[in-house]
Amino acid sequence: MTESDNALMLRVAKEEIKRQAAEIEYLKARLEISAYHPYDGIASRDATIKLLDGRIAELQADAARYRYIRTHRIGVKWCELYAGGPALDEVIDEMMKEQADGEGKG
Repeated sequence: MTESDNALMLRVAKEEIKRQAAEIEYLKARLEISAYHPYDGIASRDATIKLLDGRIAELQADAARYRYIRTHRIGVKWCELYAGGPALDEVIDEMMKEQADGEGKG
């Protein structure tokens, strides 16, 4: 190889290094990586989704309890019986489970 071939290869390598450095900076920006905090956009999004999934599960359980109360005509007086006793949600969950177990056997 001649000296001009080596110089050309060196120039091409430097240009490639610059291109790759620019690509890395572009990807860091898309991931919202910052020197000011340890979080990136993907990890933050995943954590948000996990929290929202948990909240959705809570709301679905609440909706199931509400449907159970409405379809079984459980009134306020009945609910008041459990004040100071076991949590009402737990009582309704147990009743729903017993009903489902009974339907599965029948």
